[in-house]
Amino acid sequence: MRPPLDPHSEVVDQNRRWIPDWYSWLVELSGLVEPVAVTVASLPNAAKAGVGAKRFVTDATATTFFSVVAGGGANKVPVFSDPPNWRIG
Repeated sequence: MRPPLDPHSEVVDQNRRWIPDWYSWLVELSGLVEPVAVTVASLPNAAKAGVGAKRFVTDATATTFFSVVAGGGANKVPVFSDPPNWRIG
């Protein structure tokens, strides 16, 4: 059996470890998450944000799933990073 990764972890079996502090942190995150809404112009560069990064925009011109988001409209939509673009979805 391998030793724990750090002094706060406990070995569960050969491949798994349980870290009580991480578990309680994850439980706290399992509640309601309210994303901060931003404008399209304030989105970071999609490549720097990384594939799959998510945001919520308040001024999209369209609501079509997987289309490249453009600002200047009145639609509120979730978007995700698909470098080099942010897409609705």
